[in-house]
Amino acid sequence: MHHDRPARALRHGILWAIIALAVATGCAKEDSARQPNASKKAAVKAADEKVLSAAEIVAVRNRAVGLMGQFKYRDAVPLFEQLQRAQSDSAGARVDLAIALLNRREGNDLRRSAELLAQAIDADQDDLRAHYCRALLLFHEGHSEKARQEFSLVAQRDPTDGYAAYYVGQCLFADGKFDEAIREFRQASKIDPYLRSAYYGMFQAAQRTGDQETARDSFSQFQRMTDNPRARLAELKYTRMGPKAEVAADDAAASAPRERPPGDIFLAAVELPGAESASPAATSGAPTAAPNVTVVDLDGDGDGDIFAAGVVAGEAGHDSVNTVVLNEGGQYRVAVDHPLATVDNVNTALWGDYDGDGLTDAYLCRQGANQLWRQQGPNNWIDVTSATQTAGGDFNTVDGACYDADHDGDLDYFLVNADGPNELLNNDRDGGFRSLAGELGIAGENKASRRVVVADLDSDDDADLLVLNETAPHEVFLNDRLWQYRAGEQQFEALRQAPLRAVVAIDADVDGQAELYAIEGEELAKWAPDRSGKWVRQRLVQLNEIDTDGIVALALADCDGDSQLDAIVHRGGEISVYSLEGDLLQHLAADRAVSPVALLVGDRGPELIASGVQTLMLWRAGPGRFPFALVTLTGRTDKGADMRSNASGIGVEAAARIGTLWATIAPFRADSGPGQSWQPAAIGLGGASKIDFLRLVWPDGVSQSELDLKPHTLHKIPETQRQAGSCPLVFVWNGERFEFVADVLGAGGIGFNLGKGEYYPPRPDENLLLPAEMLQPRDGRLVVKLGEPMEEICYFDAVRLVGYDLPAGWQMALDERFGASEPLPTGKPIFYRRELLPARAQNDRGEDVTAQIQVADLDAAPLHRRDRRFVGLADAHAVIFEFNEPLDELAAPVLVFDGWVEYAYSQTAFAAWQAGASFVEPTLEARDADGQWHAVAERFGYMAGTARRSAMPLDRDRLPPGATALRISTNLPIFWDRLAVVDAEPCPNARRTELPPAVADAADVGFSQRTFLAEGCAAYDYDDRPPLADARHPGGWYSAFGDVRELVAATDDAVAIIGPGEELHLEFREPEPPPSGFQRVFVLETNGWCKDADLFTQGGGAVEPLPTRGVPLTSAEQKRRDELHRRYNSRYKSGW
Repeated sequence: MHHDRPARALRHGILWAIIALAVATGCAKEDSARQPNASKKAAVKAADEKVLSAAEIVAVRNRAVGLMGQFKYRDAVPLFEQLQRAQSDSAGARVDLAIALLNRREGNDLRRSAELLAQAIDADQDDLRAHYCRALLLFHEGHSEKARQEFSLVAQRDPTDGYAAYYVGQCLFADGKFDEAIREFRQASKIDPYLRSAYYGMFQAAQRTGDQETARDSFSQFQRMTDNPRARLAELKYTRMGPKAEVAADDAAASAPRERPPGDIFLAAVELPGAESASPAATSGAPTAAPNVTVVDLDGDGDGDIFAAGVVAGEAGHDSVNTVVLNEGGQYRVAVDHPLATVDNVNTALWGDYDGDGLTDAYLCRQGANQLWRQQGPNNWIDVTSATQTAGGDFNTVDGACYDADHDGDLDYFLVNADGPNELLNNDRDGGFRSLAGELGIAGENKASRRVVVADLDSDDDADLLVLNETAPHEVFLNDRLWQYRAGEQQFEALRQAPLRAVVAIDADVDGQAELYAIEGEELAKWAPDRSGKWVRQRLVQLNEIDTDGIVALALADCDGDSQLDAIVHRGGEISVYSLEGDLLQHLAADRAVSPVALLVGDRGPELIASGVQTLMLWRAGPGRFPFALVTLTGRTDKGADMRSNASGIGVEAAARIGTLWATIAPFRADSGPGQSWQPAAIGLGGASKIDFLRLVWPDGVSQSELDLKPHTLHKIPETQRQAGSCPLVFVWNGERFEFVADVLGAGGIGFNLGKGEYYPPRPDENLLLPAEMLQPRDGRLVVKLGEPMEEICYFDAVRLVGYDLPAGWQMALDERFGASEPLPTGKPIFYRRELLPARAQNDRGEDVTAQIQVADLDAAPLHRRDRRFVGLADAHAVIFEFNEPLDELAAPVLVFDGWVEYAYSQTAFAAWQAGASFVEPTLEARDADGQWHAVAERFGYMAGTARRSAMPLDRDRLPPGATALRISTNLPIFWDRLAVVDAEPCPNARRTELPPAVADAADVGFSQRTFLAEGCAAYDYDDRPPLADARHPGGWYSAFGDVRELVAATDDAVAIIGPGEELHLEFREPEPPPSGFQRVFVLETNGWCKDADLFTQGGGAVEPLPTRGVPLTSAEQKRRDELHRRYNSRYKSGW
C-alpha cells in the first residue's frame, strides 16, 4: 500500500487510518519525492553544529510555529529537528517535533513520531501533551481500549480539555459502549460548548441505542452551530486535533493578564478644529432639513472626511447649505466650494462606490427628488440622477441603505420615505437603475417610515430588511434571493409590535446569528431568535427618563479596544457608553448636540461627532483604550480585475480571533442612522500584539481568511479573486507523482442560474482524453484521483477507464465539449489520419495569431478585454484561420480545438441578465469564394473547463464550395490554443478495453493549491495540499470515507458524494500491453454531477436533493439505490 492511497477509514470523518498502519507495522516505505533534499539536510546539519542562544531558540521556534500554522510541514520539520537537537533534554521539544512529523507524514515520519512520544513519556509520566498525542495514534491504529486509557488519563488530570473527553467517548463508541459514549460526549459538550463534534458523536451514539430524543436534540444543536465562527470540529488535521496536539510560540507576555490603560474612553466635547463656524442651516434661514452627520473618505487619502447635511460653514456670500470638511492628515478644512455643499433639502447621505470604479459616490436623501452624485475622477463630482433614473420620486426620504440587495456584485439603494411608499433602486450595472419595491412587495403599507435596518435575520447568507415605522407594527422583509421577498410575520411578531426608536443589527457575540440592539422607551434591549426561531427580547439597561421628542440614536462600537462591542446611547442631551453586559463605562454631556452622534473612526478607534448649536462637536479618543487595528474591505483588487462583490465591501460578515477572544465588524452600518457612513472598521486587540486571523464571508458567499494583522495599522483587504467553485479535478500517476490533467463534468453543473427562474440543464456525463503517455502504472495499477479543492459538492455515479489501442498512423479525438445547441456532444471517439493545420490566422483586431493557434503549448490567441463587470464575459472577439486546401473536399470534417475557458458563476450570470448582457457561445462560420461568411455551426459550444482538446463534427453540406477559411466568434473568455480540421473515418482495427475500478475510496486529502500556467489557465499541485482552506461544506450527508466502489461501478443514480478537500481515489488493473506497432491512449469516462455553493445556484447550500439522470427506475432499482445511499452516505458535514 502506498502512502498517498487512502486506506479504509477506521472512524467516521477521519482519513488518518494510514497513521495506524505506520504505528502498527513500525515501518513504511520512503517516498523519495517527498524527502527533504540533500542541500536542505546539509543546511540543517550545519546549523545544528552552531550552539543556539536563548534568543535564537525563541526565533527559530516562532518561525517553526508560524510555518505549522500555514500547514507548511516540510519547512517546519527541519526547524523542530534543529530545536530538538539544541534542547535534547526537553520533552517539549520532542513532542513538538512529534506533532510536526505526525502532520508531515512522509517516509518513516509516523514511526519517528511514535518513538519521540514514547521518549517524552519515559522522561516525564505527567507530560499530558505526549499522552494525548500517543492516544491519537493508538486510537487510529484501532487499539481503542489502549487509546481510551491514555485519553482518560488526560481527561482526569485536565478536566478543562473537552477534546480529551470527546475522544474518550469516541473510544467507547468504537467498542460498542454507546450509553457510556453518550455520557462522555455530553461531558465534552459541557466542558466546551462550541465543540460541534461532541454533539455529532452524541447523535451517532444515541441512534445506536434507540434514544431518538437525544439523537434529535444533539443533531439539532450540531446543525445550529454550522455558521458559528466559535464552533470547532475535532479532526486529525492540524489546528483541529485539540490544543495539546498543537505547537505554540514562546510568548510569555501573551498569557499575562491585561488591564485597560487608565483614563477616560472619550474626552470631553470640543469644537471641530477648522470648522468652528459650522452651524445648523435652519438658523440662517436656508432651505434645509434637520442636521445630520455622516463620515466618508471623500478624496481617497485614507482619512475620514465629514459631510454635515443642513449645516452651514464659511464666509457670507457662499450659497452652501451643507458643510464638507476634509481631513488632511488630522487637520480639518472646510471645503466651502464643494459641489455637494450646495444641494438643498438634504436629510442625509448614503456613501458607496455604486459603479465599481474605485471612487466613492454619494446618494443624497432629500425632501423632494433625491440626487445621485458620481465621482468621475478624483474630486470631480457630477449629478447623474437623470441619467441613472435614481430620483426615487418626489417624497421626503428620511433614511436609506446602500448595499447589495440582490448579491449580484454591485450596490443598490433602499429608500425610506416618511410620506410615501418606500423604494428599492436596483443597480442594473448598465449605467441605470430600476425601481423594484412595488414589484417585490417591499414598498410598505403606506405607513410613515423612519429607518431601515439591513441584516441577515434568518441566517441564510443574504440581506433582509427591518423597516421601522413611525408607529408599530414595523415591517420585516426576508430576502429569498432572485428578487423574491416574503414578509417575516409570526416569528417576528413581538419585534414588529415593539416601540422601537433606534436599532442596530450586528453579531456582537460572534455566534453566526445577527442580533438587534434597540432603544425602546427607557430601555436598551437585545432581540435574538430562540431555538424555535421566534425573536425574543432581553433587557440590557434601564435608561433614564428623557423627553421622547428629542434625539434618540444608538451606535455599537468597541470603544475601549478590549475587542468587545459597547453601546453608545444618545438620548436628548446626553450620551452614555455601556458594555453589552449593562455596565456604564462613561457618561458624556451632549446638551448642545442637535444631530444624532456619528462614529468617526481614527487611528485610536472610534471618536464621536455631531452637529452642535453653533459648530460641529467632536469627542476625541481618550487615553483609556487598548490599541486598534483598522480594516478597509473592498470587493476589487485593481481596475482591471473581475469583481464579484461590491467595491465598497459593504455587507461582509467578519469575525476576528485574538488569542482566546473574538471580535466582529458590522457588515452594514454600525449606527441607527439616518444615513450611512463609509469608513474603516476599528478592531480592538485587548492589548494583544496581533489579530491571529480575520475570517471574512463576502456578499457573494466566498470565504477568506487574513492572518497576523498588527495594531496601529490600516489594513486594506481586497476580496481574494479565487475560484469559488470547480468541477472535479483529475490527477493521474505519471510514474513520479500525481499530475493534474483537467477538470471534468463541467456540463454536469446543477442549478446554474441563467436569470430569474431559469437554470441550465446539466449533462451528467463527460469523457476525458488523457494526454499521451501521461498515465503510468504503479505496481500493476493505473491510479486516478478525482478531487474537489473548492466549495463544491461532487456526485459520482460511475467512473471507468477505457484504453484504446490505435494502429500506427492513427489518432483519436472525442466528440466532447460544453454543448450549447444541437447536435450535442456524444463523447464518442473520432478516429482520423489526416489533419489540416491553419496556414494563416488573425484575430478580429487584425493581429496575426498563426503561431498561437498552430501548437497546443498554452500560448493562446490573446483576448482583447474581459468585461470587468461580469466574470465569464468578454468583449466580442473572433479568430479567422485559413487553410491551403478546400475544406469541403474532406469526407467527414471535424473541428478539433485545444484551449480553455473562464466560466461564469450563477451570481454573475444573474447580474448579466439584469443588465441585458448575453453570453454568446462560439459560432463557426466559413467564407465562400465571394468573401461572404456562412454559418456552419451556431453556438456549438466550447471546451468544458481547463486546458484540454475538444472536437465538433461539421456538417459538410453547410460548408460553401471551395471554402478555405473559418471564423470562430464569441464573447466568452475562451482562449484558443490550437485549431485544426481533421477528416474522420472508421478505424476497424482500433481496440477498446474497458477497465472498471478495482479500488474506489472516498478520502479526506486536503486542498490542492491552484497555480496559473498562462492567462486564465489554471493548474493544481497535488503535492501542495493544506488540510484546511477557506471553504465550507454545504450541509448534508456525504459518503463515509473508505470503500465506495459499489456506488461508482454502474450508471444507476446511486452516487458517491464528496465535498471540499476530499477526493475519489481510483485504481484500475493495468491491462495487457498493446499489440506491436499500436499506440495506447486512455479515456476517463465519468457520469455524475457537481454543484457549487454560489448564492444563486439552485439548491447551492445543501447536498440534497440528490440528482438523477431523469431515467425512470424500477421499484427494485429505486430500492437498491436508496439502500446504497443509506449504507454508504452516512457522514454528515456542514460548515467549516
